[in-house]
Amino acid sequence: MIKSQFPTKTAIVVERNLLPWQELNVTAFLASAIAFRFPETMGPEFNDASNVNYLAIFRQPVLIFQAKQNDLKKVYRKARENNLFVGIYTRPIFTRPIFQTQGEDNIKAIAAIKEEEQDLVGVVLYGETDLVNQCTKGISLHK
Repeated sequence: MIKSQFPTKTAIVVERNLLPWQELNVTAFLASAIAFRFPETMGPEFNDASNVNYLAIFRQPVLIFQAKQNDLKKVYRKARENNLFVGIYTRPIFTRPIFQTQGEDNIKAIAAIKEEEQDLVGVVLYGETDLVNQCTKGISLHK
């Protein structure tokens, strides 16, 4: 494994059996959680040579993994045991009318369910690189 030049790491793990649009949706929502909570992970806005302004992007790579649901839950448990920052995306969000649902409604739906009963389809981990690596060991990068 190549040694990271960054002291922290962001990893997103999505369930292997999701449809492509679901994988992308889960990844985008979970990445936004890190950008919101940890603004230091973001670079500055920038201009190209034509002086067109672009939004900021992450300063460091975000690694995307895929796993079977039982392995996804193991990653989640390891992350919690290691006190990493964790975000979740659950299957019931896909059953809600996607363009008619406010984000707050999704949060309420997740908050109404106990931790051990959450039907996870994606998790994001953020923290010390070595700890994130320990939690994702054995999980394959997304293909």
